[in-house]
Amino acid sequence: MIAILKKELWSYFGNWSAWIIIGAFSLISALFLFFFENDFNILEIGTASLQSFFTLSPWLFLFIIPALAMKSFAEEQQNGTLQWLFSQPLSISEIVSGKFFAVFLVGILCLLPSLVYLYSVYVLGVPAGNLD
Repeated sequence: MIAILKKELWSYFGNWSAWIIIGAFSLISALFLFFFENDFNILEIGTASLQSFFTLSPWLFLFIIPALAMKSFAEEQQNGTLQWLFSQPLSISEIVSGKFFAVFLVGILCLLPSLVYLYSVYVLGVPAGNLD
C-alpha cells in the first residue's frame, strides 16, 4: 500500500496536476470569499466568520475529489498497467486504499492555503482576533 501511495503521489506531484488542482481550489474559493458579490463574501457578511468557507469548500471538493480518484484509475488503464497491478501480490483493498490515501493527502494539501483565510478573518475582526 505504501508503494502505491508513493507512486500515486509522484504521479500527482511529478507533473502539474496536483499543483493545478490546489491552485484552482485556492483561486475559486478566494474569488467567492473575497471578490464576487454573493452570499459567501466575507467582507460583506459583517461578521468575522469562516462559515461561508465551510459552506463553499464541500461543493468544491464534490468536483475535485472524484476527478482525482478517477484520474488515478484512468491513467492505470491508459498506460496498460492496471492488469499488471492486479496481478501483483496485493489485495484489491490495498490497491484501493493506497490510491484513496493519495487522493486524501492531495485534498488535505488543498486546505493548507486556506489558512490564509483564517489569518485574514482574525485580522479583520474588531478588535483584531475577535472571531465570531
